[in-house]
Amino acid sequence: IARAFPLVPYRRVNGYVWNECTSDYFAFVLGATHESVRVHVSHQRMWDRADDIALHVYDASGTRIGSSDNDVLEDETVELNNLGAGVYYARVIPQKSTWGMDPGQYCIVVETDVAPLPSAELTVPSNVRGIPGETILAPVILDNPGPDAISSAAIGVQFDPDLLEALGVSNAGLTLRQWNAQIQYARSENTISVSMDNFSTVQSGELLNLIFKIQPGASVGDASALRVLVSMLNGAAVPGTDGLVTVD
Repeated sequence: IARAFPLVPYRRVNGYVWNECTSDYFAFVLGATHESVRVHVSHQRMWDRADDIALHVYDASGTRIGSSDNDVLEDETVELNNLGAGVYYARVIPQKSTWGMDPGQYCIVVETDVAPLPSAELTVPSNVRGIPGETILAPVILDNPGPDAISSAAIGVQFDPDLLEALGVSNAGLTLRQWNAQIQYARSENTISVSMDNFSTVQSGELLNLIFKIQPGASVGDASALRVLVSMLNGAAVPGTDGLVTVD
């Protein structure tokens, strides 16, 4: 499915259903056989609360291998067992109400049976400060007591668009070779999500920087929380700590 969005390494924060019969397609790749794979769509925000979505999952041949269509605004979940290595697709389908489909928003996550790393977490600091119009860096920090090696990381952060504009991401604690291995990010008006893959580190410290611009109209004392929506290491969910940006 050429127009599928990548879920790297298995998540996307804030997908969108635009209107009418538009479907969102997502691709995810399993590098080995997994005993358990769970595709989960949550945090639905529909402009018309009568609207709904359904979830279908396909293998690389386009054969549907799972589906979920619960009641309006209920989470959609497809659980699959013993999936082999390869490419799979998830499709989020609008279920139109009587008057047609308004735009909607949701979060889609693919979880595998990879065990979460004990005690490891990603944090965003609460002491980030800047002045109106300034470009600032908010580091994403890995706390890894070890001895597990980290090979992939992903984080999704929500912020106040009245105070901040997401510009992108930059390297921090990884070598240029590690940084260039694989990194993808997406941004919307109020979220930024980043994923990195194919690197290796056992050390705690800064992994990357989220780049923001403080809105020129911000006032001294204004503050925006950096709320961690998704926090994953080695393909498994781990704790994530929110941050804060304050205008000086």
